[in-house]
Amino acid sequence: MSASGGGSGALPPPSHGFGWRRVVGFGPGPWAPGQALAVMAVALATFGSVYLWQGVVAGVAAFIGSWNFLLERYTPHAHRRFATGVIGVVLVAVTLLGFTLSVLGAAWWVFVLVMTGLAFCAYLVCGALQAGPPGGFMYLLALSLTAVIPAEVGDLLPVGLCGLGGAAVGWLAVCASTRFGKFHAERVAVAQLYGALAALLRAESAPELVAARHQAASALDAARKAVRRSVTGSPARAEAELRLRELVHLAALAIAAAGSLPPGLRGLRAPYAERAELTGAGVARGVYPANGAPELPPLPDDPGLRALPSALPAQDDPSLRALDSALREIGEVAVRKVPRRVGGERRYPPLLPTLRAALSPGSPALRHAGRVAVAVLVTGLVNEALGLGHPMWSMTAAASVLQATPTHVTLTRGVQRCVGTLLGLVPTALLLDAGPSTGTVVVLSSIAVGLAQPLLIKHGALAMVVLTPAVVPLAHGDGLVADRFWDTVLGAGVALVCTLVLWRTPSGAHLRDAVAAAIRAMGEAATRPAPAADDPHRVRQVLAPVLASAQVLHGALADLGPRREAHALWPAQLALYRLGYALLAGPAAERHAGELRGVFAHLEDAARHGRAPHPTEPPPGWGTPETRDGMRDLAHALTAAAR
Repeated sequence: MSASGGGSGALPPPSHGFGWRRVVGFGPGPWAPGQALAVMAVALATFGSVYLWQGVVAGVAAFIGSWNFLLERYTPHAHRRFATGVIGVVLVAVTLLGFTLSVLGAAWWVFVLVMTGLAFCAYLVCGALQAGPPGGFMYLLALSLTAVIPAEVGDLLPVGLCGLGGAAVGWLAVCASTRFGKFHAERVAVAQLYGALAALLRAESAPELVAARHQAASALDAARKAVRRSVTGSPARAEAELRLRELVHLAALAIAAAGSLPPGLRGLRAPYAERAELTGAGVARGVYPANGAPELPPLPDDPGLRALPSALPAQDDPSLRALDSALREIGEVAVRKVPRRVGGERRYPPLLPTLRAALSPGSPALRHAGRVAVAVLVTGLVNEALGLGHPMWSMTAAASVLQATPTHVTLTRGVQRCVGTLLGLVPTALLLDAGPSTGTVVVLSSIAVGLAQPLLIKHGALAMVVLTPAVVPLAHGDGLVADRFWDTVLGAGVALVCTLVLWRTPSGAHLRDAVAAAIRAMGEAATRPAPAADDPHRVRQVLAPVLASAQVLHGALADLGPRREAHALWPAQLALYRLGYALLAGPAAERHAGELRGVFAHLEDAARHGRAPHPTEPPPGWGTPETRDGMRDLAHALTAAAR
């Protein structure tokens, strides 16, 4: 292993286990006070105005219809305008279904069956389409809330119309926020990409470098998808879209170079990291890149396009030359003509084939939807057997805990939801004892939904402390406080049991296949005579399969009882990252292509069947010292994994 520490087979795999620090700690990312204020304004405008006009039942319908403003926040705004319109109509349909069950006074088993069917459909579709959080849970929450509010037949028509009105308000708010606000998912993704590039450039120790390489590959994949999906076809936006896409292409080249810089050049990385940070900050603020007009100002506090060192002591290093070139081009994206690149990729996968694939045996979306449906069904049956009230609440709690698939996340969510609900019942009891007017409940609910938005991402228990006093008073009946707590405990407990019983741990063969697929793709990229080393598509060809195998291993390590193969293959994953970045730093092989194909094929076969490879040496004279060390690291890691 070279001194770069890039192989780092001794580094332990990431720890995903359950711990109390995860329960009490805050989630990553900044707080969002602006988002909270916007949600409050939309909620008050819909719930409050319709309540004064048509009463609380229609007000709740309008309130739920406006929840489309909360969803798809991490979808590029060109798609979000369309998606939130569809989501609003679906929310209104679910609202009508809930009020219809209330009007009919349906038996408990009808509630259970309807909730189970909705859980399966909502989680399946949202999982197949990769809808952002909270995904399918929002539809179950809408049904559980409306089904417990007393309603009459004459309320159904106003409910539908007011619900559509609330959805229209939410849709208009989405359009306004994407047109005049600074939150554009594609800009956020590109800004995060440049933040990951800066972190990669600043990484010094081996653990930092391992984490930075993985994060850079993840951020590159996310930004590429976001920018591709942001294409609108609008001539007015074409130039801005083209420049964002160019920033992603150039960042791919910079990441490929930064990931393989020799350790002796670490002291020279600071100006490059600063350039990347400034670029990311400007993209996030919406002031960079310019939309093609040269008179627009450059980045605030920009050190200048020519501030990067032009003559460096180790300027002959190919990785440093590639990094310097990419960052200089990044600085000129705003003022030069950007070439149109044809990626040959669809913006979104076709709807029907995607849904058919989700219904195929073994589909992750199908497995997760089935797990949620079973948990919801069992929770409803147990609720009735124990004689608890409000079965919808316990079933909603189970679905909430199962928003994420890893078992340790399910356990953490369950504890947070129970603790948060228990604490939130204290102000709820005080509020119910005070006997507030319906108007007061409407205002408090609207405010609480807004305040809870940042908390839903930062800390689930605090979110429940805020949401519980907002939701419980909307229901009617005795014993609401006690029912709410025990329903939550029941739902969280059943969800955890169903996760442990129904969770399908990836087999050792599945893990080995993922690593073997990455080796095969890397061998193809290394031996293909074209494209050139500075082609961004080549960066994707190398890093995307390595990222895919890393995600499979991360998922396996997130189990409460991960398989031995997941730990054993982790050093091979580190070696894959090191070798991948090293390959990207040099040109594609031509002279040794035949020999290299045989070496990579042998390593692939060893990884797939869990065998130790024969003593493997790269062809003499091939590649750089880093690529040769990376290939040796991979062979040694596969040998150790086979023991």
